[in-house]
Amino acid sequence: MTVDPHKIAQGHWGTVFDLGNGRVLKQFREDAHPKAVKMEAEVAHLANKLGVATPRPISVQTDVGQCAIVFEKIDGETLAQHILPRPWKLIWGTREMARILAKIHTIQINGTQPFKCALEESIQSLSELPENKKIKALEILKSLPDGDRLCHKDYHPGNVMVAGSSCFVIDWGGATHGHPMADLTYTYVLNQVDGVSEDFPWINRVFIRAMRGIYVELFLYFYARYSGVKYRMLKAEIKRWVIPVAAARLASYGDFETRALLKILRSNGLR
Repeated sequence: MTVDPHKIAQGHWGTVFDLGNGRVLKQFREDAHPKAVKMEAEVAHLANKLGVATPRPISVQTDVGQCAIVFEKIDGETLAQHILPRPWKLIWGTREMARILAKIHTIQINGTQPFKCALEESIQSLSELPENKKIKALEILKSLPDGDRLCHKDYHPGNVMVAGSSCFVIDWGGATHGHPMADLTYTYVLNQVDGVSEDFPWINRVFIRAMRGIYVELFLYFYARYSGVKYRMLKAEIKRWVIPVAAARLASYGDFETRALLKILRSNGLR
């Protein structure tokens, strides 16, 4: 598969190139598992087919060491890039993010990794916590419900594209199936601790940190409206899920998030 040299984005698992003619190519790292790449394309296809605003996968290549997916191109920018110079659009963007996630959580799916299994694997590998705290996090996780709903598991403003007046969710590489509250809690934690690039101007970094708390609560408010679950109940469910979710995130993406994640764990009783 020929790759156009015009790179437009770089992520943890791959690089995105503009192929022209309304197409982009996501070229995965050499160590990407072909089965995982195929699953990402299948999940994106299902979500698109069932009415989620997301780029349609056009073709997939799963040769070992050369995995890639061609998607239709969304001409726009990430929601984070869109809002930073337009802070008055924060409410609109937050509402659209919540609306799309509530839609995602209506989709039943199987064949992906169960969300709880993904969390358990991450917690088991955790080195930042002593064994007794890992055991407590795993015991809490075991008591929580399973589920069969599509979960994005990496939902933040950098994975939502804005084109015109519409938003499109991208990057289904971490998609699982499970309970919607597990995915909502992961989104809640991620959007509280996700690092701010030092490449951003300092005034933008200050703005992001100042507005993060407001954004997260707005997101929950709008999610409650679109999902039909009361806001107070959402907060209670997040309280139930937050320890195993934050512990799993600590194992997977510690680094610059470590301090914030440990604070979340301590404030929720994992001392």
